[in-house]
Amino acid sequence: MAEIAPGRSQGKPLPLARAGRYCASRCLSRPRVTAQDGRVNFPAKIPPVLCALALTLLVGACSPSVPTAARGAVDFYRDGKMTSSRALVEKEARAIAAWITAHNSGWSRNDVSEAPVIVIRLKHSNFDTTVINLSGHNLIVSNSGSQFRRPLSPEEEADFRLLAGIDPASAP
Repeated sequence: MAEIAPGRSQGKPLPLARAGRYCASRCLSRPRVTAQDGRVNFPAKIPPVLCALALTLLVGACSPSVPTAARGAVDFYRDGKMTSSRALVEKEARAIAAWITAHNSGWSRNDVSEAPVIVIRLKHSNFDTTVINLSGHNLIVSNSGSQFRRPLSPEEEADFRLLAGIDPASAP
């Protein structure tokens, strides 16, 4: 089901994907009256600053926000069962969080859960936890109630594994 934006167009909720276009059209349009029923289609003009802010928030919400990590753990799974686990040193946890922040393009929202293969749990100083599932050639990041997916090139996958202290040759 599509997320619903707070604005309304002719009494119907707008899907979040159309909210940006709706906001932009309200910024650029003057109030108009329809010929049939005399209703005003755009009763108020939204200030352009608010439209720019709304569009920035919509675009910025398409990649995960990962604060600096203080510690973490890596869990390895086979056939849905955890086979081993190890703690991340602070340097590894910080490097993983920095990598995700630096690679902010190519992310999409993800509503599908996948069987875990390698799961990295980052603990942050604000007591939040970010869960990262490295599954095949996809990186799935879950935090603050949101989940994002990013396909990885073989080079990116190898780099990410090295940051986490995982042997790239041990790829399942």
